[in-house]
Amino acid sequence: MDKSNSNSKNYEAILYGYLSNYHTQYSDTNTSLQVYQIARDKFELSCDADELIQFYLRHIKLLMNKSCTEGEIQPYIENIHRSIKENDVKYVARYYCDIAQIHLSVFDNTVGAIFYLSQSLDLSIKTSQVDLEIRNRIFLALSYTLLGNYIESVNYLKPILSDPRYKKINLVYKITVANNLMSNYLKLGLNNCAYECLERIQSTYISNNLLNEMQLKMIIYMCKAEYYSLVELDKIKEAVRYIKKSRVLYEKNKYKNIYRNVDIMIDKIEVNIYYKLGNYEKANKLHKVGLEKSLEKNLNNSIIEFYKLLYMDCEQLNDFKGSIANLKQHMILKEQWVKIQNDKYTEILLKEYDINEKEEKIDELNSLKDVLVSKINKDELTGLLNRRFLNEFISQNLSNHSKENELVSILMIDIDYFKKYNDKYGHLKGDEILTKIGELLNEIAYKHMAIRYGGEEFLVLLKDITYKETIEIANEILNKVDDLNIEHETSPLNSKITVSIGIATGEQEKSGDYNKLVDDADKALYMAKKNGKNRYIHIKNMC
Repeated sequence: MDKSNSNSKNYEAILYGYLSNYHTQYSDTNTSLQVYQIARDKFELSCDADELIQFYLRHIKLLMNKSCTEGEIQPYIENIHRSIKENDVKYVARYYCDIAQIHLSVFDNTVGAIFYLSQSLDLSIKTSQVDLEIRNRIFLALSYTLLGNYIESVNYLKPILSDPRYKKINLVYKITVANNLMSNYLKLGLNNCAYECLERIQSTYISNNLLNEMQLKMIIYMCKAEYYSLVELDKIKEAVRYIKKSRVLYEKNKYKNIYRNVDIMIDKIEVNIYYKLGNYEKANKLHKVGLEKSLEKNLNNSIIEFYKLLYMDCEQLNDFKGSIANLKQHMILKEQWVKIQNDKYTEILLKEYDINEKEEKIDELNSLKDVLVSKINKDELTGLLNRRFLNEFISQNLSNHSKENELVSILMIDIDYFKKYNDKYGHLKGDEILTKIGELLNEIAYKHMAIRYGGEEFLVLLKDITYKETIEIANEILNKVDDLNIEHETSPLNSKITVSIGIATGEQEKSGDYNKLVDDADKALYMAKKNGKNRYIHIKNMC
């Protein structure tokens, strides 16, 4: 083919491509479709696959701005896949990152996004595309946060702030990354790490003279409000002041905001503050507003989360009926979401690997999918089930008892003086302790259910077991923790790691409210700690 003729065709295709984009944005559907088809045909004749793919991506972005549905956008994604497979394209890593973002924002397909982002990250590292590496890491972290896997999220974000290869990172990205890291650390109970992130955000903001950047100032205020509301309770008034300031800045800049759904983020932080102040009615009203916003924007993950938060509100307000209704709705939507993630991920794997009847490969890929999705109910550090799974279990058992009058015991277990241990030996050593205690509980309660409840707290749920057997298991836990013989120099109680245990027992049919059992076990744990620690107390012995 004549080179000048080829360049002319390519130039003409690009012109029609932008003309098509214009008509898609401003013209009626029929006109925009006609110009789109002309542009697509000219791109295919020009034989420039990269320009064609970029044309599709621009078109998809315009459709997204017009709030088009997944069904309307999916054909263009299929065209991109076909172009990548059939041609030797230059920018595969970038295209996979773009596709992943579409899966996140339009298809609500988190595990699918992780698949494409992982491919894109590997390719961008191989080709030294540092900016794309950073972008992939940020979106991978966001995806894992949506799955509730905060440790994996942290693992993708930390290198951006510590690896010398990323030292020229855009300042907005740097503050965004530090902000996301801080939020993840707070969820993991790593408050010292969260504070380091907060200090980094402030120093970056001030040292680079960003004081007039209104949107970044808003993020700073949000960070301070979030940290103070969850950690430094003596600064709760400052948290109130900062969240009010961030809301004012959001209202001034909401039409040009660089962060999505900031208003919902602000609402959640403000709710944390009201919880600390004990104003559960106000918190409940804000959660209802957040749910309405999430429903309006079709933010499925946020909708699921708000039903869980409303369930917790109702518990605090002693609205048992409302609590159960919201928890059930949370679980129904959660199960539907996980199933959709499963189905969509399988579709992607089958498409990408072009396998039709290769059963062995299908099984292998489905196993990979199950590993990804199963992380939703697992605590990454200890390997135990997590609190999310406990909520699911409680929801199912409140309405569906397996046995009548079945005895159920809850053991709440807390590591004594764990903060002092972290301060003395560091958080990595602290994580090792959590892992060892988790392994020990999993071994002792292998026929039952061991859960990491949060921070240094664990919960063991024992079913169909007598009071005497429950006490035997509690003693076994105390003895085996003692046998670990882990040094703890700063413990006022002992020279090694110990635990305290609170126990509550009830008949399932009579006390189907597992939450009451958990609450009673927590009260018993409090008394065990108050009476000297390194012991168990059963709630019935307190009555």
